[in-house]
Amino acid sequence: MMRVVSTTTSVALALLLLATALAHHDDIPDPPPQSTPNRLAPVAKIDRTAITVSGLSSGGFFAHQFHIAYSKLVNGSGIIAGGPFACVEGIPNPFFVFWPLDRVSAATIACTNYVGSRYFWLRPSAPKAEISVRFIKEAWQRGVIDDPANLADDRVWLFHGEQDRIVPEQVARTLEQVY
Repeated sequence: MMRVVSTTTSVALALLLLATALAHHDDIPDPPPQSTPNRLAPVAKIDRTAITVSGLSSGGFFAHQFHIAYSKLVNGSGIIAGGPFACVEGIPNPFFVFWPLDRVSAATIACTNYVGSRYFWLRPSAPKAEISVRFIKEAWQRGVIDDPANLADDRVWLFHGEQDRIVPEQVARTLEQVY
């Protein structure tokens, strides 16, 4: 049995080395070119009233952030299993009331259940719409996003599956409340 495993391992290693040696499709010349002859063709007539953004899961979080940040440009969004603006910034730490949970833990435990729903045996609170709205207003006042008033006439479609095990239902509800 040991001989079969080592033979299989040797064959697999040889195939991996061969594939690596033959793979040149991602090679970048050294030095890299300063320009490329292939350019994207400009869009001749773009309807600026028809720009929307959409995304699924992490793309849904991004679509919402982009819609909020560029509300003057974007006129609608379709978000599947996404969450609210600045979701991770407003998650309270279940151990220390005076400062929020670190961003990685908040993202993977409270805004999603990517690594579970508990932080050292405690469940962090879900994001709150009021906190997200406060972050949106603060970002607008600092001039880093467009005026949130631009969202008033936008169409938004929000979808969240009942069996979704990654994005908690409360996160999706908070997103709805933000809009």
